[in-house]
Parts: sequence; structure tokens; C-alpha cells
Amino acid sequence: MQTDSVRYLNELNAWLETFVSGGTSQIQVLSTAVQQVLQSLGTGPSPDGSQVPGLLNDIQRIAHEGQIHNQNTVALHASLNNIITQLVTQGQPISTQVIADLIERQQQEHEGLLRMMTSELSNEIKGERLRFVEAMKEATAINVHAQVEEFKNELKHEVQGMTREVGRLHQERQSIENQIADLLAFYSKQAKNGSIPVSDINLAFHNLIRIWLLFSAWICSRLRTSLSKLF
Repeated sequence: MQTDSVRYLNELNAWLETFVSGGTSQIQVLSTAVQQVLQSLGTGPSPDGSQVPGLLNDIQRIAHEGQIHNQNTVALHASLNNIITQLVTQGQPISTQVIADLIERQQQEHEGLLRMMTSELSNEIKGERLRFVEAMKEATAINVHAQVEEFKNELKHEVQGMTREVGRLHQERQSIENQIADLLAFYSKQAKNGSIPVSDINLAFHNLIRIWLLFSAWICSRLRTSLSKLF
């Protein structure tokens, strides 16, 4: 009986860990998607720097409630482990039905929380879409054409700057590659003549390749920085 209790404990631990991990991942994915929607809708602070009440506050509140729910689930996990451990230590039989009921109740609460979050987010996003459409109508009535032209000019300037930066980085990379090729040819010639030990040449090759990789990574980093400024 004690062996069965230990097995039940191990299976329960594995299931609860998967349950908590899966619930946290779902909430994180949902939170990330909501943040992207907020950015596309232009939700942000008011001109005086204070936070505008609305969708963002509601999402933060719901996410906080989800975090509290996860913390409660973890606390229940720990408490349940303690109870089962005590029962196993005392040699008392563990009721699988009681454990199954606890797990089922937690699952129902978790699903209810997700449904509530989905419903609230759906309603808020629908309302935000309507406000966004109304704002676009007002902007069109005021002066959309001038704003579009201004944005096009700014975008053109950024694209030109990025194009120049890409060209310069390409030239620098080409120059470095040419220098490395010259050095490799020089070391190969010295190796054939026996002027430099083979071990030193291998080390030099390794260092040159490492320098080239570091320089390539630096160029990629600069390109990502330019792209982030553009978008």
C-alpha cells in the first residue's frame, strides 16, 4: 500500500507541474498577443504622462489575477504534497478519488479563468476597434493627407539612411574579408617555406576565423539596430 501511495504521489507531482507550466505558458502567450494588439491600436499614456484608464489597465489587472491564480495553484500543489507525504510516512492509505476531485476542481477553476479573460479581452478589443475607427474618421476629416505626406517623408529619410548604413557595412565587411584572405595566403606561403611552425599557422587561422565571425555578428547587430529604428 505504501508503494502505491508513493507512485500516486509521483504521478500527481508530474501532472501538477505540467498543469502549472501549461497554464503559465497560455497566459504568457495571451499577454504577448494582447500587447501586440495594444501597440497596433496606439493605446498609450496621456499627454501629461498619466496612464489612461482603459484596455491596458484591464489587461494588467486580468494578467495580475492570472498570476495570483497560478500562485494559488502552486501553493495548493505544495500543500497537497505535504499532506500526501504525511499520509505516506504514517502508512495511511491515500484516496485516489479525493486527489482526482481536487485536480478536477483546480482544472475547472483554471478553465473558468481563461474563459473570463477571453470574454473580457474580446469585449475590450471590440470597443477599442470602434474607438479607433471613430478616431480615424475624425483624423480624415481634419487633415489626413498632410499627415501621410509627413510620414512618407520621414520614412523616406530613414530608408535612405539605412541604405547608406548597409552599403557602408558591406564595404567594411568586404575589406575585412580581403584582408583575411591576404593573411591566409601569406600564412599558407610561409607554411610551405617552413618559416612558421604549423601549430602557429593553425592558431593564426583559428584567430582569423574568430575575428571574421565576430565582425559578422557585429554587422548583424548594427543591421538589427537600424531596422529597429526604422520600424
